[in-house]
Order: sequence, then C-alpha cells, then structure tokens
Amino acid sequence: MHAGVFADAFDAEAYRRFLSEVADRDLRILITEMDVLDDDLPANIAVRDRMIADTIRAYLDVALAEPAVASLMTFGLSDRYTWLQEDFPRPDEARRRPLPFDEGLKPKPAYDALTIGLKGAAPRDLLWRPPRC
Repeated sequence: MHAGVFADAFDAEAYRRFLSEVADRDLRILITEMDVLDDDLPANIAVRDRMIADTIRAYLDVALAEPAVASLMTFGLSDRYTWLQEDFPRPDEARRRPLPFDEGLKPKPAYDALTIGLKGAAPRDLLWRPPRC
C-alpha cells in the first residue's frame, strides 16, 4: 500500500467490496509496505502530517473492518530511512514524512492513526505461528 493522500477521492464502499470479494475466495489479506506519498501536499509539516494521518485512518477504517485482513506492515517506521526520500525527493526539497515516526524517531499523527485503527479492530487469529525452539 503505497498510497497518495486521497482526501475526497477515496471510494470506501468500492474498497470494502473489493476486500470482500478477495475474502470470498477464501484468501487472507496482508497489507504490506504501508506509507503515504506526500506529493502535492503543502510543505507545512502540521498540515501534511494531518492529511497523511487522515488518509491512514480512512484506509484502516475500511480495511480493518474486513476479517480476512490478517496483517498490517508499514514500509519502515521512521521518515529517517524512507525510500521515498532517497528515490523520489519532493520538488520543493521538503523532507518526506510518509511513516509513523519522524526523523528523530518521535511518533507523529500517522502513528496515532495506526494506533487508533488497530485498537478499534476486532481481534484476529494468528496468521502464522513460529515453530517452537
């Protein structure tokens, strides 16, 4: 899930139907590489962070309502090491902020959005149990 900020463009009902159709095939759904591309967002950090967090919440509100969603992983934890900054720097040279923790490893609104979304999700069965040592 390398998302852009959807604002009003996210069709929650269409995404809900898609997840349901995947689940109807008796498949488990893994959300991987979650980050939010902040192109086209203002350089203002507070505004950007709020818009990224809102995108994460909108996405998780739908995704985590589907019981077949078994796992959620971000594409890194800190903006310090994001691939987006290395491979696709912003044209305005502002540092990218796509992940839950900032470059100083402090939690951002994206972290709060993830925490709230996960706390509100129904418990899941283990996807995989490691072998006993």
